[in-house]
Amino acid sequence: MEMSENTECRICLQSSQLQDLMKPCKCSGSQAYVHRDCLKEWIVLRGFNRCNVCKSEYTGIELRKYPKSFYAWIREGNEGVGAIVVGSLLFGFLFYVLLIGFLQFFTSRGIVANIWRVVLIAMVSYYTFLSLIALILYICNVMLMFYIWKQTHFVIEVLPTPPSSPANESHSEH
Repeated sequence: MEMSENTECRICLQSSQLQDLMKPCKCSGSQAYVHRDCLKEWIVLRGFNRCNVCKSEYTGIELRKYPKSFYAWIREGNEGVGAIVVGSLLFGFLFYVLLIGFLQFFTSRGIVANIWRVVLIAMVSYYTFLSLIALILYICNVMLMFYIWKQTHFVIEVLPTPPSSPANESHSEH
């Protein structure tokens, strides 16, 4: 059976000229041809480089797979973003309260008795210490959530393999 001039992409099901399609795996017949862009999106969505029909690895393309960035994690709106926003607001509020405590201490130097000044310094120091510990734990938690997310979310680039030159083909035959 000879292939017609127009063939259908098995991913998008659009009819195209045969020269606009590629045969990336061992499938044959109507399942053999795909658009390069369709194959790229298919690989990015599925996350791996094997045909789901014939189970062979795709040929004629080169994959580059690397983890997504912290900015991509925030932009994609995962559950971690809510924690980042709430945590940031909470620590901002705590910082504001501590700042007011320090301001109170320094502005009332002559008015408040020495014992209350010591109590205020102790309270501000205690809450500052607790806030720093909580901030460190919070940052560790956010980084752990990002690290776990990064293990399963990748940027995948699908590049065409460079065509082999006739000189390379003649050396490989000998």
